[in-house]
Amino acid sequence: MILDSLTIKVLAAELANRHVGCHIRNAHADDTGLDLLLASAPGGETDDTWGIRLEYGPPGTLSLAPAPTLADGGGRERYLQGSRIDSIVAVPGDRVLSLCLSRPDAESRLTHGLLHILLIPPRYRAVLVSRSHGRILGVWAGRGDRRAPAYGSPYQAPVMAERLDPVRHTEAEFADTLQRHGGALEQALQQALAGADRHLISRLCADSEIDPGAAVADLADGDIATLRRMAQQLWSRAAGPVYRWTRGPIRVSVAAPAEKDIHTVRFATVSSALEPAAEEATIVPIGSTPGHRRRLEKVLRVLQRRGTGLQKDLDEADDADALERRGNSLMAAAAAIETGGNGSIPDVHDARGSAMIDIRLAPGETSAQHAARLLRRSAKLRRRAHVLPPRLHRVRELIFETEGLLEGLRQGDEISEETMARWERRVEVRQTPPRDGKGDGPPEDDRQGARPRRYLTSDGWSVWAGRNNRENDILSHRLATQNDVWFHAHGYAGSHVILRREGRKEDPSSRALEEAAGVAAYWSKGRTANKVPVVYTLAKFVSKPRGAVPGLAVMKREKTIMVRPALLPAEEGEKD
Repeated sequence: MILDSLTIKVLAAELANRHVGCHIRNAHADDTGLDLLLASAPGGETDDTWGIRLEYGPPGTLSLAPAPTLADGGGRERYLQGSRIDSIVAVPGDRVLSLCLSRPDAESRLTHGLLHILLIPPRYRAVLVSRSHGRILGVWAGRGDRRAPAYGSPYQAPVMAERLDPVRHTEAEFADTLQRHGGALEQALQQALAGADRHLISRLCADSEIDPGAAVADLADGDIATLRRMAQQLWSRAAGPVYRWTRGPIRVSVAAPAEKDIHTVRFATVSSALEPAAEEATIVPIGSTPGHRRRLEKVLRVLQRRGTGLQKDLDEADDADALERRGNSLMAAAAAIETGGNGSIPDVHDARGSAMIDIRLAPGETSAQHAARLLRRSAKLRRRAHVLPPRLHRVRELIFETEGLLEGLRQGDEISEETMARWERRVEVRQTPPRDGKGDGPPEDDRQGARPRRYLTSDGWSVWAGRNNRENDILSHRLATQNDVWFHAHGYAGSHVILRREGRKEDPSSRALEEAAGVAAYWSKGRTANKVPVVYTLAKFVSKPRGAVPGLAVMKREKTIMVRPALLPAEEGEKD
């Protein structure tokens, strides 16, 4: 079950209206969950009793039911028994429901505690914290919950970055924050808005009639004003209606799903949507097929590889300071080392002036060229350190959610084929769709008005090279499909070169990569050099800054290969 932060805020207000001043008559916990029996008085019979059931999961669930029957709890839940509920609040921007409790101790002195119910999927948990010393008095979580805190340790609230509250912040602050995050609107909103998740962002974009995949930089002032107005309306919801539906995990929200084909059940309050009758009213999707577990395991492996790659790239960003240090020092002592030579130079960043840096230049490379390359690399690593952490965080979130789905399947949960397909698209192949809407690339003869040079590698892969800046633009940003390999001579003006995948599932051989790189080196200003460094990456990691001149491209996740400039045999019928 998933409850977003806005829904939890409304639920807290409903529970506070009903249960503030009540007592926890009984509490019971086992390996599956925690049950609380609330009553208007700490003892004696009363008609006004209500139960809260927290199941750890995965997937975790929260349910409300009148007058449950509970066995007496014998664990740390005894600290809850007899407590008075002084207030019930939601942690702003987070999925935490907090009950402020008080109860007399053995000497009749009033003690105070906070029962935090953490509704962060896929595993739910509850933590009791003393308000006097801030340490944990009790933890209720599933056996496999590695994120559960330890009894007796200081309580650490979930870390939430400072984010926008659409109700509190001004339109100028809203616009500035979005522009600062940049990129796709959906990602920028998730990073900028307090308590935002994918469902709320989809609802917000649908209400604003703006494509969530649109670039923030392309939005007009009126679009941003509409987004803020709709966000204000959504974030200020204080009551129902409430919607409950099942597509994958159960979701309860004050915001209706943006997708039109989802069957929802509508309730007047969040509390009523969490009652047992609500579960019976919700239509459950068609059962999982036997292959869903295998497909989810594949998705998990892809995400883990992606996370490993991002972490590796982020670790490399730690070298930015050292590279800048070497580049600045070499710039200051450029005359000390001959072209293609090596030697030691003073470290200009060393206050004592005693540290030395060893420098080794490539054959034919000058000190200025090497220093410029070091400084460019340092700047690139600094940008990487800025943009990669949120991406890595998102991948880890997806890994966590996928593990929860897998665990749910192992425990008998069901996932429909439609939900499975949507999850695969979201996690594994969330990429730009083919431009003709049919295949893996553009039609064979459709070159968007360009006439790239065409060659064949020794193992039959097609290589296209642009003839000028205009063709380079068309080749890189229109003709290339997302998994084609893009090449360019490093440090030299020259052609953009594409090694075309043309529907192949296998990766190109190292020989094909070298041959395509040789074409990029040949059609560059470095053609006369013995060897030329050529950078390459997948075409989906190549972009053009807005308003940039023709032929300019920005790349990510590139690798470098040293090759001799050389041409390949032309494709049949091709004339240079």
